[in-house]
Amino acid sequence: MNILIVGFGNMGCRHTQSLINSNVDHNYFVLEPNKEIFIKNVERINCSVDQFKWFDDIKNIPKNIEFAIIATSAEPRFGLMKSLIYNGVKKFLLEKIVFQSKEQFEVIISLLEENGCVAYCDFVNRYYKHYVDIKDGLVQNKPITMFVSGGDIRLGSNALHYVDLFEYLTGHQSKISHDNLKENKNVSKKGKIYRELLGQLVLSTSNGDLLIISANEDKPYSTEIIINQESQCHILNEQTKNYISFEKNTGLDIKDSNVLFSSQLTNTIYNDIINGTTLLPSVKQTKNCHLELFRVANKVFRLDKDELCPMT
Repeated sequence: MNILIVGFGNMGCRHTQSLINSNVDHNYFVLEPNKEIFIKNVERINCSVDQFKWFDDIKNIPKNIEFAIIATSAEPRFGLMKSLIYNGVKKFLLEKIVFQSKEQFEVIISLLEENGCVAYCDFVNRYYKHYVDIKDGLVQNKPITMFVSGGDIRLGSNALHYVDLFEYLTGHQSKISHDNLKENKNVSKKGKIYRELLGQLVLSTSNGDLLIISANEDKPYSTEIIINQESQCHILNEQTKNYISFEKNTGLDIKDSNVLFSSQLTNTIYNDIINGTTLLPSVKQTKNCHLELFRVANKVFRLDKDELCPMT
């Protein structure tokens, strides 16, 4: 398989590490404008530059790429995606924020459908065993309540991970019913073109499910997730990996949540995408939760609802 990694920063190189560690003899192409970053991160994953074909301009990408991972920040992704679809790439794995406006989503969804392509968003919570087990143990169509509480967790972009998890667990699309947001004045690590949020979001579904996400700058950086449904409760801490569950029939259980990093997980996701069995949401499926977030975020940023949402 000819695989292209677009953006060879922290995420891009870790995706690549997982694929290379599978010991399958793929051909690896890297699009990374900064050659120093490319060389540094090749060394970081204990590889050699000879294992890759490096490009600094998308115009030079060959026509025979079959699978692409786009691990850039949000701003260039729309243009890159269009170019790669026109270049013949059929399967994609995308980091969030996937695109930055309703128009961008609609253009890419149409191009994917017209060209027989598929693209999925890397919301990896769907692949964590503890969440798969929780979903399997929920009573179908009985509402759940989910709380996410933490410090400065880059609420704007990272909220999408929790909204997607909420929609995965419930099987329903959600809408933001209340928000209490303010702009996070800390400059994004990805550059001054990006902006961030703090505060609270409340989302609900037509089934009566409820999600509350809270990011408070005065709290320590420790994110706790609580999932309740009638006689069961699950409490997880993303930093300590502690997982406490209580169910009426089995009682209290305390264990660790075994979280796999991208350097371990991407090869499984890649194979599932190739085989049509991935748990990840498609671009079309993740459009709703992105647009709901853009709707409230752009108000905070004093932007029109149709302007590009400056988060990554």
